[in-house]
This record gives sequence, structure tokens and C-alpha cells, in this order.
Amino acid sequence: MAKVSMSRDLSLTTTFAHLRDDLTDIRKDVYNIRASCCYPTCSNSTQGMITYNKQEKELEYCNSSDWLVLLPLLAPGSSPLFPASTCMEIALRHNSSSYDGPYWIRPSSNDPPFQVFCDAREGWTLIMKLDGNYSTFDYDSDLWSNKETFQLNSLDLDDIETKLASYWTLPFTELRVGMKYKYNGETKIKWTTFKYIASSLYDVIADGNLKNTSFDEHNWARLLPDLSYYYVRNLYRICKDLKSDVATITQKVSKQNFITLELSKALNSVNGTVQLQVEEQQKSQSELVKHNSTLSKLSLKIVDLKSDVATITQNVNQQNFSIKELTVSLNSVNVKVLLKEQEQQNVSLKLQDIVAELQESNFSLTKTVTHLKDNLTDLENEVYKIRASCCYPSCSNSTEGMISYNKEEYEIVYCNSSDWLFLPLPFKPGSSPLFPASTCMQIALSHNSSEYDGPYWIRPSSNDPPFQVFCDARHGWTLIMKLDGNSSTFVYDSDLWSNKETFQLNNLDLDDIETKLASYWTLPFTELRLGMKYIYGGESEYGTFDTDSGTTIKWTTFKYNATSLYGVIADGKYKNTSFDNWARLLPHPGGVLISYYTDLCQEGFNTQSSNSSLPKARLGIMYHSTSDMANFCHTPKSFLGFGTQYRRLSVQNSVGNYDCCYCEEIICYPINFKAIGYIMAR
Repeated sequence: MAKVSMSRDLSLTTTFAHLRDDLTDIRKDVYNIRASCCYPTCSNSTQGMITYNKQEKELEYCNSSDWLVLLPLLAPGSSPLFPASTCMEIALRHNSSSYDGPYWIRPSSNDPPFQVFCDAREGWTLIMKLDGNYSTFDYDSDLWSNKETFQLNSLDLDDIETKLASYWTLPFTELRVGMKYKYNGETKIKWTTFKYIASSLYDVIADGNLKNTSFDEHNWARLLPDLSYYYVRNLYRICKDLKSDVATITQKVSKQNFITLELSKALNSVNGTVQLQVEEQQKSQSELVKHNSTLSKLSLKIVDLKSDVATITQNVNQQNFSIKELTVSLNSVNVKVLLKEQEQQNVSLKLQDIVAELQESNFSLTKTVTHLKDNLTDLENEVYKIRASCCYPSCSNSTEGMISYNKEEYEIVYCNSSDWLFLPLPFKPGSSPLFPASTCMQIALSHNSSEYDGPYWIRPSSNDPPFQVFCDARHGWTLIMKLDGNSSTFVYDSDLWSNKETFQLNNLDLDDIETKLASYWTLPFTELRLGMKYIYGGESEYGTFDTDSGTTIKWTTFKYNATSLYGVIADGKYKNTSFDNWARLLPHPGGVLISYYTDLCQEGFNTQSSNSSLPKARLGIMYHSTSDMANFCHTPKSFLGFGTQYRRLSVQNSVGNYDCCYCEEIICYPINFKAIGYIMAR
């Protein structure tokens, strides 16, 4: 017996087939749009033209003879790029010919899109399928209390067990439950529906607490395999009652027999008494008459009871015969069940072979997906090349809404009744959360040299949603964070270095406003690019010193492999980078301070001394000043880096360079250069 659980809201091969078909349609339909107000005849002269059909609310294109529907891939639920919120959205948006099958949904913005089976006409969403012949989903199974999927390879109302992400992500107001039985040579799913409001099925089951649905037994009875169940149950009740009645009657007959025996003894005693007084004899005779009358009545009752016992015995025999017939039927069913189990074992073996074949073809399917993605990328360069610029018409009321490709400017333009205007397209990687790039490097590789540096959408990991970052769109660098040395936001002990929380996302540029992006914990890298902009000057007891850089950012780059910057910093453990070009970040021309930190203490991530009051940095160097004029700096009291802190001297500088013994001629003194810091990666 298979159980299926669904809520409102096909196979992998079918999905890829649909994707390839849709891709083929898009490649044929390359986007020639104009207003439907001036709907021309579709002919060779208008082949490739695209327009918007206001009545049908669809984009259509001319294939030289007919106007055909364009962009089937943009339907909600058709792909992970265009997920529906629930299957109910698909049912409301699609027409009556929409087929039941696999669709992409995303009930919550906190979770990625996933595939489910949808009843595309009534809006039911599949949550799980259970097979009563297995213990996979018995009461104590962990699958009821965890948020893990199970067997996602069959999105259909078949007999293969599955558990989908809709179990913990899908809110609902109604539940539809079904049970499929096979009897009388037919297989049929028995359905019933009841209302219940919950944020997910997980939330009402996982805690193990009883919750009443107020769903009456008559509706639950709709799931029973056949009404004969009631007859069998009542038959057993009748048999039980009859056996109880027979036992009661037998007990009463035994009592009556005992009374009759006692009365017979008493009668013999009375008859044997010869010397009784007349009064006593009369009394005895009177009592005997009463006893005889009682005995007569009891005899009649015994006769009636024997008749009742005979009738009951006959009924019991008939019931036993019926039970025997039911037992024979049950044995026949058990034989069929055994045969069914053998068939299921055979099917299981076949399924194992199919799984093995799917695993073998996984590599080729991955190649297919990669190829499809490449084709989609190629389409970005082909979209909307509608007609040759050699026959560029005048923009007027008659051509209002027409779209064309300007070969000279490499732009898609449209007519607003008087001028041809640039039409921005959202299909480039990084242009929107629907089309995120994997990293800024993908944007640099796929875009031309005219692409600007600025905010783009990326998604380094499929486990995290897309987010915006600042990209160097020509060299592929991704901004991770900006730090202000004059602020304590990013000092060494700040929680922002050890958590996965963003900070101030309102300014994605290389400006002076502090920020921390999701790329801090999601972006793998092989290179880091560090920058410092000295806008505050150097502070000392002898006054303020200007730097040679002003508002220019000083950059340096080094190679380092990591899954994320969070992965190398958050644990607080020291990691050496073996980087020797830190001097490029110094505020002085030519790296003057190099001669003063010949005794380098530490450089890399989480540099710190065993003394917590001495300087430390999340990324940078600590050094001794070993000049003869500065021999009082015999401990590492100088630093250059990001996320810095110096508790002993209460030095307020989270980014920049602090030198305890900066020397000019014969005078040495501490100097503190605060900076705006930039950390980028690729």
C-alpha cells in the first residue's frame, strides 16, 4: 500500500528534454519586437519581426508565414531562474492545458528554488510519497524530524518513496492525502481533503506533539480500501456477542440443573418421612405443589433455552462458516501479496540498474547542462539582432514600439514615435538577481572592454542566494569589505570578523564608507588585492604629517588559496602568507620604513603577540624597529595592516600604519597613519 501526501501550491530526463526544446525555440525566435497596433501581414519581408499581442498578452514573432508565441521559458515554474512561489501560482497563471508534472517553486526567499510535482490545474504541491511495505517512514524515522530530502529522482504520482523540500518550506491551508490500493485487478488512489493552517508540515509533525485536525471519521473512512471492512468488523462483533450470550445461557442452565437436583433431594426426603404430623404433611404437600409448579416452569424455560441454544449454535456455525470463507479469502490475498512483494523485488532490482545507468550518465548530463549554459551565454550576444541596419527606417508614429539592433553602436534600440532610444537588457550575467554571475571574474571574461566598474549580482555558491557586490569588471576583482581606520567598527576584537553578517550595503563603490559584503564568507579565491588610501595624514606629538598619496589608493596583490576570507580569519589562528611586498602599502615615498623593520615578527592572517596588550592585526605585519636611535622599541610595537588594535597605548587605528619609532635625523617619535582600507579577491 503506497501513501501520497500533497499540498496546494517528471523525471530528470524529461526536464532536460523540455530545456533543450525551449532553448531551440529561443534560438529560432530571436526577438524582433514592435507594437501590435500596426499588426502587419507575416511574410518574407517581415520575417524575424517581434510584436506584443495585447489580446493574448504574449510576445509573438514572424517566421515568414505565421505569428508564433515567443519565450516559453519565461513561464513561472519553468526553470530555477523563473520559479513560481507555489503550485497554486502555476494553476492560476497557466491555462487549462497545462500538464501536471515537475515545476520549480520557491515558497520562501530564505531558501533556494527546488523542483516538485504540481497538480497544475488545481494547485496541489507534492510533499512526500510513502510505501507501506517499507519502514522508511515509520513513526520513529528521522525523516519526520529533520530537514533533509529523500530520493528526488521521481517527481510523479508513482510508487517510489520521496520526501521533498516542500516538507519544511511550504505554508498551507489545506492538505490532500491519498492511499493507493490494488484490489479486484484495479489500482486506484483514494483521496480525502481537509483544512488546516500551518507554516509547513514539518512544523506540525517534527516536535511529536499531538494536534487535533477536527476531521471526522467519515472523511477518514474515504481512505479505506473497501466498505467490506465495516461488514467484517460488524461480523466479528456479532460473533463475539453470540459467544458471550451462549456462555451466559450455559451458566444459567447449570444453575437451574443444580436447583432441580436439590429439589429432587428435598422431594425424596419429604416422601421418606412417614411420621409427620398432619399439619406438617399438609404444609409439605403444599410446598411440594409449589415446588412442582416451579419445576414445571423451570422445565419449560429449559426447553426454551435449549431451543435458543440450538438456534444460537446454528448461527454460530453459520458465522464460523463465513469466517472460514473469509480466512480462505485472506489466505488468497496473502498469496497475492507475496507475489506482489516478489514483483516489487524485481522492480527494485530494475530500479537499481536504472540508478546505476543514471550515475553512469551523470557526467554526460553535467556536460549537457554546461553546454546549455554556454548556449544561453551565446544567446546574450545574439538577442534582439532584429534586422540589418542597412534598412534603418525613420522613427515615427507608424513605427512606434519597433525594436532594432544598431550595428554601429552595438546597442538594442526602440522607437518612441520620434527617436530611436537605447533599450537596456537584463540578460547579461550579473545584471540582475535572475541572471547572477558566479564571480566578478565571469563578468570580466564575458563582457567587453567597455564594461564599467560598479555593482553587479553574483552567486558564488548554489547554497546561498544572489547578492550585490562591487566588481572591477575588467580585471575580475570582487570587493569583500571597506574599512575606515578612524573608526572602531573593524578593530581586531570586532564580532564582524567572526560572524556571517553583512554591514552597510547601501554604497557599492570604492568610496570611504565602511561596508562588509556576503562575499566575506561565500567567495573562494586564489588571489587577494589590498588597498589603502591615506586621507587623514600622520598623527604624532610633533604635529600632523601629509602623505605622498593623498586620495590615491595604494594597491598590492598576493596569491593565497582559500574557500573564503571568513575561512582564514574567523577562527583567530595565525596563518603565514609568505608575502614580502607589504611596503607597497606604506604612506611614504619609496617605502622609507623598510629600513626600520628589518626584524619582522609576523606577517599574514591573525598576527598577534603572546602579550594581548601589544599590537595585533587580522591581516598585515608586526615588526621591531631596530635603529640605534630607536633601541627603546625592543618589542613588536609597530604594525601595518587591516583590523588592527593596540590596547596598551590606546592607539585608535583599525586600518593603516603605526610606527612606534619613526626617525628623522637624530629625532625618533611614534607616528600613526590612519587609512581607508579595501580588501578585494578573485
